[in-house]
Amino acid sequence: MNKILKIFAGIIVLLIIGLGIFIATFDVNQYKGEIIKVVEEQTGRDFDVAGDLSLGVSLIPTIKVDGVKLGNAAWGSAPEMIAVKSFEMQVGLVPLLSGDIRISRLTLDSAEILLETNKDGIGNWEFKPATEKAAPEKTEKKEAAKIDINEINIKNSSLTYKDGKTGEIQSVKIENFIVEGSAFSQSLKIVLAAVYNGIPVSIDGSIGSLASLTDNEKFPIDVTTKVDDAIAKIKGVVDKPKTFEGADIQIDFKANSLKPFSILSGKELPDIGAIALTGRVTESKGIYSLESVNVQALDAQIAVDGKVSATKPQEEFDLNLKVDAKSLAGFNKLKDIINMEFPDMGPLALTGHVVGKDNLYHLDAVNASLAQDRVLLNGKLSTQTPLQGFDLEIKLNAENLAKYNALTRQTLPDTGPLHVAGHVSEKDGVYLFKNVTAELPKSKLIVDGKLTDVKKTDGSNLNISFQSTSLADLNGFTGGNLPALGPVSLIANISDQKGVYHLKDMKFTMDKTDLSGNMAINIKGDRPAVNATLTSNMLDLTPFQSEKEKVKKSKVFSPDPLPLEGLKAADVKLDLKAKKVNTIDMVMDNVNLVMNLNNGKLAITPLNAGIGSGTLALQMNLDGSSGKSAIVDTSINIKNLEPSSLEALKDEISGAKTDVTINGKGSGASVAAIMAGWNGNLLIKSGKGTIKSKAGKIADADILASTFSLFNPGAKGSDTQLECGVIKFDIKDGIATTDKGIAFVTSNMNIVGSGVVNLKTEQLDIGIDPQARSGTSISAGQLAELVRVGGTLAEPKAVPDTKAAFKTAASVGAAVATGGLSILAQGLLDRKSADADPCAAALGLKPAATETTTTTKTEEEKPASVTEQATDTIKDAGGAIKDTFKGLFGK
Repeated sequence: MNKILKIFAGIIVLLIIGLGIFIATFDVNQYKGEIIKVVEEQTGRDFDVAGDLSLGVSLIPTIKVDGVKLGNAAWGSAPEMIAVKSFEMQVGLVPLLSGDIRISRLTLDSAEILLETNKDGIGNWEFKPATEKAAPEKTEKKEAAKIDINEINIKNSSLTYKDGKTGEIQSVKIENFIVEGSAFSQSLKIVLAAVYNGIPVSIDGSIGSLASLTDNEKFPIDVTTKVDDAIAKIKGVVDKPKTFEGADIQIDFKANSLKPFSILSGKELPDIGAIALTGRVTESKGIYSLESVNVQALDAQIAVDGKVSATKPQEEFDLNLKVDAKSLAGFNKLKDIINMEFPDMGPLALTGHVVGKDNLYHLDAVNASLAQDRVLLNGKLSTQTPLQGFDLEIKLNAENLAKYNALTRQTLPDTGPLHVAGHVSEKDGVYLFKNVTAELPKSKLIVDGKLTDVKKTDGSNLNISFQSTSLADLNGFTGGNLPALGPVSLIANISDQKGVYHLKDMKFTMDKTDLSGNMAINIKGDRPAVNATLTSNMLDLTPFQSEKEKVKKSKVFSPDPLPLEGLKAADVKLDLKAKKVNTIDMVMDNVNLVMNLNNGKLAITPLNAGIGSGTLALQMNLDGSSGKSAIVDTSINIKNLEPSSLEALKDEISGAKTDVTINGKGSGASVAAIMAGWNGNLLIKSGKGTIKSKAGKIADADILASTFSLFNPGAKGSDTQLECGVIKFDIKDGIATTDKGIAFVTSNMNIVGSGVVNLKTEQLDIGIDPQARSGTSISAGQLAELVRVGGTLAEPKAVPDTKAAFKTAASVGAAVATGGLSILAQGLLDRKSADADPCAAALGLKPAATETTTTTKTEEEKPASVTEQATDTIKDAGGAIKDTFKGLFGK
């Protein structure tokens, strides 16, 4: 636009000079042809004046010309460059006497001016003389005439500019254009009413002279401009207008939209809606000073004071800012520029001092509030990469983090209020934390030290202190369902050397649990590798053991696939020493666990512990490296176990110290599959003890106790003395068998059992033979009952046989040989007198007593109904196996 106006002004001046010379000769029309010839020679274009030149002679003569036309360049898009319907000029005679030309008024009516460039950027206003003139003779040098214009009046005219390179066309239709004042020596008063590219434009005000503009001298401005419905008032002065140096300008601008200015400038401006701007701008030595600059836009008010570099405004500045916005959503009108969309959050208030220097933003007390949330920043940020090279002192209060999901484009935890304070900085990939504290209502984290980017360097060294009233308080961060356990505390030093993270001097407490020690985590290999040496006064595992484990199931051995792939997720070496470990089933003391997990192969060598005043020794190898099935080889030895130390038996029995030995091997993808092919043995030995009177009630769901009650009717309400007890099974291919390997001796009777447990189906077929000891008062009739146990490990069923019809049957070995697993219980023997030492016989230390009478039940003699009761005997036999594998596999 400025370029067009300059060209236009130059052409007008050219015409004025030519016509001024003409007037000075005072010979008007007779020189018309000569004037046309001179113009054509100087421009190389056709020039025509259709009407006569007229001159009104007076002290201020008026020259009027009609129908003036100047031809266009040969390559132009139209034949004429300038066509003027009427041209009128008043010239003062007195100044002409001294050789000066003073034009009182110049009027241009219905002028059409076409300015254009060709594809090479050459303008049609670049004239080439038609002929080259010979060098003029040397004459005495004369002083050039002075030309002065007091008033210019242009109306009903148009100016069109065509860019030959881009094809862009700009047009100005001038309804009225008045310039008053000496064009070169005095300030000009300007009135303009025009339409530029379809946008109404008006100007009313005054500016400095053309001489001050061309000479780059002090240039005053006091102008009101309207563009469509926008209005701008500019008042001030510019010392050097060409470079805007030494400017001191007061601005007042209002617009309902920037769209008209997009059309005027030819550049797409954001559609930010209504905008209002006021303030003062001054310039000195390449620095713009902003004084009380206030902007109302985007549903926000922005106040700025300070300084901005004229050459690098986005990088070098020193500003005091104040922002008040109804909502962040108002800034979405700039989303195409900042490449970000804001959520509807607010109100926003921001104050602070920001300095741009040396590619850094320096923040001084930058205080922002968004709704109820607050953040205070002091320090510096990189202008290129804000997350690198920063050094910030932070104070943050956030009501809830989840509401910032849309703003951060991340899923933040639904938790709060959050308070953060501390010093955080970054340099060369190293993040430094100085007393950084993060607090939730019931949790607190303190971090000190440095954290490195493991992809670039090593050397992390952090001191961490964490406290929380409950693990459940962290569910918002973990996305899990942590139990409501607490209080929780963790103190540790975390360091990193060559990709290995070390947790040193770790102290962890949670409710009744504590852990101390050191841990190394290597993340450089194919799998994370953990090496930990830990000690504990108490490990309470009961909160992490599901209550559903206590619910009765149809199957003891779970058919669910084992998490074998999880065994390959990491390699682990663990050396744990704990004074006490609590589970829902037992309490262990002085636990020593050495465990090694490598590529899916788990070795426990060993697990030693004290249980119920006894000891536990476990060795196990589990190979799940295939990811499809596991191969298990285990050995469990329990010595001197007090059964009353077990939760299920604490009110049932006292004394009766027990030894348990379980050895075996198996393979499969689930516990059920492993047990279905198990090979090994089970041996349980108990010494003297007392079965509590409570256990002797028939109402109790306990087969063994019911048996005592059945054969000791005179002892109701009294305790039963146990001399010894044995349970011995041999297991081959998932079939556990025993031939009189179940034996219990009380003061009044012996109980001997034989039978089969099918671990594939969990079916039971066990027979219990009660034998009266000599010297007891129990009659033979009372010993006539044979208790036979069937059902499954999960639901054993006792079948009392009152028919007392016994037939001789083969031994357990013979029954197995004939394939009759279900008839094993039918081979139980009823003796009129007890074996001398059934426990020794069960252990194979001496033969059993000779049978006196044997009978075998027929299918017709089986009882018509079944009384469902639980059994200590089966619990001990099958339950020992169940608990062992349940503990190993977490099922």
